[in-house]
Amino acid sequence: MGFSYPNDDVPLMCYNAAKSWQTGWYDDKSIVVRVDDPPSCFNGTLHGIADYPIATTVLLKIENESGIDHFVNYNAKKGINMGTQDGANLVTVVSRPAGIRDSYAESELVAKLGVGENYTLPGFVVMVEDVDLNDGVARVIVLPDALMGNGTCDDYGDDTSQKI
Repeated sequence: MGFSYPNDDVPLMCYNAAKSWQTGWYDDKSIVVRVDDPPSCFNGTLHGIADYPIATTVLLKIENESGIDHFVNYNAKKGINMGTQDGANLVTVVSRPAGIRDSYAESELVAKLGVGENYTLPGFVVMVEDVDLNDGVARVIVLPDALMGNGTCDDYGDDTSQKI
């Protein structure tokens, strides 16, 4: 599912957000945000994969009408992800063509976001409000264009979205 290192056990790192979605390993802690009517949004905490057992959410999928899906996770450099090589302790946004979940598709890292940074994609903006290195979490908002200027995800409560 991507680049490989010559050693079997190092570096300790996880798949990117799109490949993690493809595996289906984190279904119970994954959320889909859609551009539906009404649109959904996300305002909550993303845990790194290493904290999966205690996490509420580790992975977001953003679906829009562009034919490209975007996937968001917090790339916490700890535990099973201690050897991450790119985007350590940042929120990463990865794109891949929309399609069947377990089908092959190339993915592309399109953004590495720290506190106060955002990334705009068709129909949505991803914003990082806070990163707590001690707890290994990031506070993230995914807001559809339809809600820009009309309110925020705060208007809909914490971790508002659609669980898969």
